[in-house]
Amino acid sequence: IPPRLLDNRKFILKCAKINGYILQNIDKKFCDDEEIVTAAVKNNGFCLQYASERLRNNKKIALTAISKFGHGFEYISDELKADKKLITRCLKKSDDPFEYLNEKDRDNDYFASLACYRNGYAIQFASERIRDNKRIALYAVNSNPFSYKYLSKRLKKDKEIIKAYKISKKKQQIRWKN
Repeated sequence: IPPRLLDNRKFILKCAKINGYILQNIDKKFCDDEEIVTAAVKNNGFCLQYASERLRNNKKIALTAISKFGHGFEYISDELKADKKLITRCLKKSDDPFEYLNEKDRDNDYFASLACYRNGYAIQFASERIRDNKRIALYAVNSNPFSYKYLSKRLKKDKEIIKAYKISKKKQQIRWKN
């Protein structure tokens, strides 16, 4: 790319719309440009990591980043990570953000239920109290048999949990065969 284009805002904006990862290789002034960053994160929330701190704290840009799959949650500001509506919106799209919640929110029954229902493996990031919650443990084991190893000792002995684990494991094996 000719150097003169790397300082051309229109060119950078067009590139950001095609591949947001351009943010990692351009002048930092463009990483603080709201329109360019919005274009970059629209199709790939992970590109939020290259945005300026100011824009990682911008709720509109954060919502754009996470709108498709919840990706990029780990790069938003701590202030936005504490926004309960934003957390709920993310967890309805992906279990990934659960790992990046603060300790208090990883002890929230509703958030843990959303994450574990989508992918039980999220239970590994939950509090001990959540790992001992039978309802959430059933969500976890039914959606991913590998989550069983993260359950409390008490629940690992529970007959209903063991039965759900065996059924889920069998379903997983059938999916892998196909």
